[in-house]
Formats: sequence, C-alpha cells, structure tokens
Amino acid sequence: MKLENIGCLKCGGVLVKKSDNVYLCEDCGRSFSKKAIENATEKMLREILLQRIAERNAQKIASDGDFYPTLNDYDVSEFQIDNGVLTEHKKYRKEGEIRIPKGVTAIDNLAFSYSCMSNVVIPDSVVSIGDTAFSECNNITHLQLPQGLASVGKNAFRECSKLEEVIIPDSVTDIGQGAFSQCLKLVSIIVDKNNPRYKSDGNCLIDKSTKTLILGSSDGVIPDDGSVKVIGDNAFAYCNIQSAVIPDSVIEIGYNAFANCKNLTDVILGRNLTVINRESFSCCCNLTDITVLSKHLSLVDECTFYNCGSLKKVAVPTTISTLKRSVFNSTGLTDIMIPRNVTVIEDGVFFNCAELRSAQIPASVRSIGHAVFSGCVNLSQIKYDGTIAQWRSIKFSKDGWYYDIPAKYVICRDGKIPI
Repeated sequence: MKLENIGCLKCGGVLVKKSDNVYLCEDCGRSFSKKAIENATEKMLREILLQRIAERNAQKIASDGDFYPTLNDYDVSEFQIDNGVLTEHKKYRKEGEIRIPKGVTAIDNLAFSYSCMSNVVIPDSVVSIGDTAFSECNNITHLQLPQGLASVGKNAFRECSKLEEVIIPDSVTDIGQGAFSQCLKLVSIIVDKNNPRYKSDGNCLIDKSTKTLILGSSDGVIPDDGSVKVIGDNAFAYCNIQSAVIPDSVIEIGYNAFANCKNLTDVILGRNLTVINRESFSCCCNLTDITVLSKHLSLVDECTFYNCGSLKKVAVPTTISTLKRSVFNSTGLTDIMIPRNVTVIEDGVFFNCAELRSAQIPASVRSIGHAVFSGCVNLSQIKYDGTIAQWRSIKFSKDGWYYDIPAKYVICRDGKIPI
C-alpha cells in the first residue's frame, strides 16, 4: 500500500507527496510528516488483518458446526449411538480424521478398537471413555482429550503405536490401568496445571494423590523432587528409554514397570527402594549395568530380570533373604555370589544362564528349588560356604535342582560332594 493512498488523516482527502518527508492534502491543505502517515498505514493494515482473522474464524466455526455432526444428524452408517453412548464405530477401516458427534456422553468399551483413523476429535460432551475404546488405533499421532472428560478406562489407548503426544485437561480425575501402555512412540505427556489429581513432569504422568508415576514416555525423566514414591505397574513398559535413574524418594517399582525396554542399558536404583515387583525389568535385552544404592531392598520378585541377555554381572543386595522364582532366568550372568542372608533359592532362579561359569552358595541357604541351575551349560564350578553335612541338610526340590551342567561336584568347606 502506497502511503499517499491512505488519504488525509483529517478529512480523508487526497494526499500528494511534496518531499521525501512531507505529504499535503489537496482538499484541506493540511500537511503531514512521513512518520505520521507510516503510523496510520500500520494501524490500518493491523485493523484489516484483524478483521480478516475474525472473518476466517467465523467461517471456520461455521464450517466446524456444519462438519461436526450432532445426535440429530450424525451418519447412522458410521456410528452406533444408544442413549448418548457411542457403542460402535462401524467404518473402522476409514482413514483420516473422525469427528465424534456432539451430544455423545460416553464412548463404550472397544468402540473404536483397531480403527484406521489418523486423528479423532472428541467433543466436550463426552464424560467417559471405556476400556480398550481406542486400543490399537495405530495411525493416531496426537491426542487431545476434551474439557469435561472425567474418566479414561483401562487400556483405553493401549498399543496406539504411532501416538506421540497426549494432552489431558483439568477435568480428568480417573485414568485406568494401562490406559496408554505400549504406545511405543509416546514422547510428550501434558496435563493441565489445574488438574486436581494428575500432573505431568519430565514427560511423565503422576498421580498426585498417591505419588505414583503411572505413565512414562521414551523421553521421560523421573522427577527427583519427592513427588514420586512409586513407579506404577507397566509405567515405562515398551518405552525407548536408554537409562533409568530411580530417585531416592521411590520406595517401590511396580509390576512390569520397565519390561521390554529394548534400548535400556543402565539402571540406578535409589537409596530408599524397598520393593521391586515381578517382571519389572524383564526382556530388557540390552541392559548391562545395574547400580543398587539402597540398603533397604527386601524384595526382588519373580522374573524381575528374566531374559536380560546382556546382563553379565549383578551384586545381589545383602538385604535379600529369598531369591524369587526365575529372577535371573535366561540372563547373561557369568559368575554369581549369593549373599549370606539368603535362605531360600526358588525354582529356576538361574535357569538357562548359558554363560554362567561359577556360583557361590552361602551356608545360610536352607532350601533350593527345581531347575535352579538347569540349562547352565558352562557352569563348571559350584562352591558352598558350609560343610558337607550342612549341604546334605538343605531341602532340595524332588524334581532336581540341576540339569545339563558340566559341574560334577559341589565344593564344600571340608571337601567335595558329588552332584
């Protein structure tokens, strides 16, 4: 826009350029500086732009209203809706964006499971999303839950393999177990700061009422500010994290919490950890380094490190009294020294540890379960800290505590005893 085309700032008449810095109105004779005209031009352009934006927004709202179906005009060939409950998405092979009709109050179990859509728009009228409602919708990348939603069911968005971002409003107060589990590409978790129950920190979802981290992401970092006491069941399962630092505030790690984290290489367990529940690090195939800082660890449960094939060395804490079933099954351990406080070695603790070459068993052990060392094809040396008489007093599984090992003797303090 030429500056003289704006017109006189007083009467609106035609401006004529008299010099580089002066404009004259032909109608009223008033003169204006170039700066004054530039400011007026900028103001006019801003007003024009704002008007255009307002017109566009109005058009968008109108088109959204037309495009956004309601309970009075939705396509019955696409949705099954009964009394406000959307029970079925009939066109599950339909790609692109799906808009749920306004007026729907609940999305039923399995309603959209396996759908091919790339995006879903959920209206504010929806207050609940059922169990597995959107499970395995493998093309969704972004999810914004609506304001007004109160509950998200168990496994609601489980295995949405391309989901990268989840935005949770302040109205959500109930998120079911595994609601976002096995979302392999999830990196961003955002919760409205006014949510009374949940918060997001370090791309992790935290239940403030129980101080439980219920969902981690591949970019997740566990907060060390004391806001987390428990790592929940399945919290980081299948994530692409490379390392996990468990802060000192954490006292418990839940079932399957870090299972199948294929890129996880190192773990630091904080100073106040007391319980590691079963299968929590199972199938972490590249896990090589575990640092245990806790002096209070009393339970490392069944199959905790099952199938961690790269785990070559681990120092079992002296606070452990029972080696639980299959806790080190199919790991890459090469040598193991069981600490003196251990009294029970349950079934299959070192089953199929093909690289295990030596094992040292303390005199404190009172029972040894089935197939503890079976499949340890390179186990050539077993040492026992007690006497032959003490070894014979141990309660052994009737089904045998070893198979397929090269060791022929147990070396006791006062001699050898045949296996």
